[in-house]
Amino acid sequence: MEGGTADTPWHDVFDLDNGRVRYYGANRVDHTVPVGSTQGNKVLLDASAAHQALTASERELALSLLVFKAAARNKTPKGYVEFAGIAVIERYEQIEQEVAGRNGWA
Repeated sequence: MEGGTADTPWHDVFDLDNGRVRYYGANRVDHTVPVGSTQGNKVLLDASAAHQALTASERELALSLLVFKAAARNKTPKGYVEFAGIAVIERYEQIEQEVAGRNGWA
């Protein structure tokens, strides 16, 4: 599990041993764009249709989704990533969280 911060209190989950990642998106409470429309969230939402398509020919059009996770280097905990695998979007859901009286979408 990766840690959250005061601004982003949710925790992305990397359960690589079981082939699962739970990503909470990038729509902090200080973002002024509509929910789901930040660049990263929009790309994932748009890509999910092809990942979940009913036919193999439609799924072949799905974007490759590379997963990276935070990694420490030289005792520095931030600023580095390492490749964790390739993913398929199995499902998505909108989760709203209340942070100090402000609504945020994670």
